[in-house]
Amino acid sequence: MGEPSLPSLDEVAEARADEAEDWQLLEQAWLEVSKNSFHPLSTIAALRQEHPDSVRLAIFEQDLQVEGLGVEQTRDMAEALYLEKPTALNAYLWARVAEDPVRRDSLLVEALELDDELVDARVLQIANAAFAGETDVIHDLLDLLGDYPGSASAWRLLGTLAPLFDRRDLAHAAAETEPWSSFDSENRATFAEARRALQDGRHEEALVLSHELPQGEPQTINLQVAIFAAMGKADVGLQVLDEHLLEHPDDLVAVFNRALLLREYLNRADEAVAELERFLELDDKYGGADLMRRMQAELWLGRGTQS
Repeated sequence: MGEPSLPSLDEVAEARADEAEDWQLLEQAWLEVSKNSFHPLSTIAALRQEHPDSVRLAIFEQDLQVEGLGVEQTRDMAEALYLEKPTALNAYLWARVAEDPVRRDSLLVEALELDDELVDARVLQIANAAFAGETDVIHDLLDLLGDYPGSASAWRLLGTLAPLFDRRDLAHAAAETEPWSSFDSENRATFAEARRALQDGRHEEALVLSHELPQGEPQTINLQVAIFAAMGKADVGLQVLDEHLLEHPDDLVAVFNRALLLREYLNRADEAVAELERFLELDDKYGGADLMRRMQAELWLGRGTQS
């Protein structure tokens, strides 16, 4: 059986048009929160009461909870909400922050049994399968996109996974669907363009594009470090990271990238061990690590993937 074909950009545009109202709601939420940054959770809670079935709004609220309250309290809240009202959406929200992978998987199964159109639950299932080392995840993701070409989370997961499977064509296709919302359009599109230039070996162009992004932001810093490494200037990248980590010592991606530079580019593997251990400790404490980075760190430390 051959690989499923990607939906065309026209099909993506048509699907997005059908969901325009929900995207506008998310933009409204973002604008309201940005105007009331001291009390973002109360602001988003009011909108959620008005639109209890919006998956995007629910995800946005939970992300704000993690940022403001921490992952443990958010997990307790998600569990309590599910136990009070075991809907498909509440099962999915608990799964997003569940610590136990067995519980997470069972919640996703339940969510999809209750609502087989809850696409984000299926996307999370595929992400978890990739973390577990399954090799057919690209096929599953393409199959999902064939049915739901307007799924931003599926396209963005494809953009994350494709380079790991040496599928530059799919990474490009995912980047072409950006931006998904107007409030982050300029920066996200520029970031995607810079990443694409980096993957294509156009390092100088990628570096120029990176300087169009907000300087000093963690995402920009880590992109520039990757560019310096690709240019054979890992020592410069390490200096940039060290300066960044002085002010942001808990930046998960930066800690991982420091280990990567030491181990893979600067022949200082022994020093990388402490960074990898710190990366895993931070993820255990705060959560939020990219699933592939977590898996790679565990493999480098000789632990295998943790279940």
